[in-house]
Amino acid sequence: MFRKLKTSIWKEHYYSSELMIIKRSLDPDVLLGLKWIDAQSASICLRPFLSRKGICMALKKQWYEIIAPKMFEEKLVGETLAVEPKHLIGRILQISLIELVRDYSKFYIKLNLQVDRVEGNKAYTKLVGHDVMRERVYRLVQHHGRRVDVIQDLTTKDGVKVRVKTVFVLLKRVGTSMKDATRKAAKSRIEELVPKMTFEELMRSIISGELANEARKTASKAYPVASIEIRKTEVLHEKKKQQIEVEM
Repeated sequence: MFRKLKTSIWKEHYYSSELMIIKRSLDPDVLLGLKWIDAQSASICLRPFLSRKGICMALKKQWYEIIAPKMFEEKLVGETLAVEPKHLIGRILQISLIELVRDYSKFYIKLNLQVDRVEGNKAYTKLVGHDVMRERVYRLVQHHGRRVDVIQDLTTKDGVKVRVKTVFVLLKRVGTSMKDATRKAAKSRIEELVPKMTFEELMRSIISGELANEARKTASKAYPVASIEIRKTEVLHEKKKQQIEVEM
């Protein structure tokens, strides 16, 4: 149900609980100044209505280059559109690792990058975690025996709280007690190593496989581990929150 409103600024506009359809042409800057609507919603909601009425209205957008974090030499990873630089802050994009390091043996790793500052037409990102393709995990489990999952919330040396999710597969199907013993061994080893690393060192260790190998060696003392993978990481909290900067 739409309800008609009359104000001194706009005449005859209708709204529902989720979106508002403007009946008359408005200045895009005025439209974007409203708290209840953003650029994307305005573009999607108004385009069909205004096209039927023969009204030409476009939201001016600009191309911005997406720059990788310093640990990946600030390479260009893509481009995106935005009306204003502030609309890019906090945006998260996911890219394949091979686009940055050209190591095709790590094709299954995807990096999560978040835009934290904009300078001119360049949007700089920071690494906030990674994911492993589901097919990679399925392949590990299908080829071996008992699956074991470990989920930990840890804090790095530079004060970044991160959630680490590890999966490994035992050589054969075993009982619950043996499964718990291997999980405890792998968990203790990861808890021992992560606080000694910065967040960047942690991510390098995960990408290279060093941290997974250390956990595998320790867990194999309880029972042989066929394969292991740190399947996901995500930043939960940063000790020193970086100041958002927007420079034109």
